[in-house]
This record gives sequence, C-alpha cells and structure tokens, in this order.
Amino acid sequence: MDQLTIALLPLAAAILLMGLWMVSYERRQRRRTADLAQAMQRQGFQPVPDAVQTLRRVQPLLHPLDYLSENEKGGSAFSWNVGGRDAFFLEWSYDSPGGLHGCSFQVDQRAYVTLGPGAPYLRALPKVIFGKPASPIGIDEDGAFSRTFWVEGTDREAIRRYLGPELREFLVVRGNPWRFHAGPEGVALVCRGRASNAETSRIRATLERLATVTEAAARR
Repeated sequence: MDQLTIALLPLAAAILLMGLWMVSYERRQRRRTADLAQAMQRQGFQPVPDAVQTLRRVQPLLHPLDYLSENEKGGSAFSWNVGGRDAFFLEWSYDSPGGLHGCSFQVDQRAYVTLGPGAPYLRALPKVIFGKPASPIGIDEDGAFSRTFWVEGTDREAIRRYLGPELREFLVVRGNPWRFHAGPEGVALVCRGRASNAETSRIRATLERLATVTEAAARR
C-alpha cells in the first residue's frame, strides 16, 4: 500500500463504523416505534396517521414563550379522549445547531397534551435547565414549587390563581426535567427524550391526571 492509502484507512474504518451504527440505530428505532404503538393501543389510544399535522396543531403549547422552531420532525402521535377533550401523547424531534464542527444534532422530545378548557398563558420551567426569566412570577407560599420551577406569563393574577395547590403538587411530583405549558388552547407537559418502557405503561394515567388537575385549575 502507498502512504496515502495507509493514511486513509482509519477514515474509511470510521465511516464504515458510522454507517453500521446508523443502520443499527434505525432498526432499534423502528422496533421501538412498533412496541410503543402496541403498548398505546392496549391502553385505548389510537395512532394518528399524520403526526406532523398533529404536531403543528398543538405547536403553540410545546415551546417556551417567544420561541418557535421550524425544524420539528413528526415522530409518533397517539390520540385519546378524556372527559370529552382531545388528548395526545407525542414524540418528535428537531434539529438543533451547535453540534461538533458546527453541525446540527437531533433532539428528541415527548409531550402529554390535553386541549381545552382554557388557561392563562404561562410556562413553568425547571430551574436546573432554564435560566431566570426577565419577569418571573413568584409563588412564595409553596417553597417546593418555587425551588423547582420558574413561572412566566402575561397575567400574573390569573396565573397565580390558576396554579393552585393540586396542580402545583402534580408538577412538583414530576419535577425536573418536565416543563408545563398552558394557554387558551390547552395544556402540555413537555420533556426531552423518548418515553421509557416504565413511563409508557402509565401514559393514560398521566393524561387522566393532567386533565383532572387542569380542569380544577380552570375553575379556580
């Protein structure tokens, strides 16, 4: 072999290994998607044929204030009806800049979403992940909640009234890294990553509880 060929061997090996890893990753993802669909159908959910359309429908609930990404990619979406309200469990990904050598990298997310009955526009964001917002809303009477979340929104009095003890307890139990988004169109619990097997078995119960505590909050 000439010197150039010898020099290129490590690069060729790295490319081959990367290709094999991608094939293996795609196989694992397809298998996981099929397993998730089976688990969701056992709980009474229906798969949504067009996950991207559903993602766009609920997109305002999936982001912090003043943030909008054009890079979402639909993954899996499952629908259910809880108390007459449309509810969804979603998994999706988006491309984020800042990877190695300036390349983007994929970020996976998941969310529990219930539409209606309406809420003040707010975000409760975990302090270990998000920095202090410009005008945080204090919930001084609840030390555990205040230590865990920043709260921001547009109507302080309505938000403080909406974030009653039951809803705050529900959010604290989930804690980091979950964030809570609410608005007139509904509410969402959002987190990075895909659901674990243990979480998958509790998705219906989590959506039911989310609907219950937010309905109570809307009546406050």
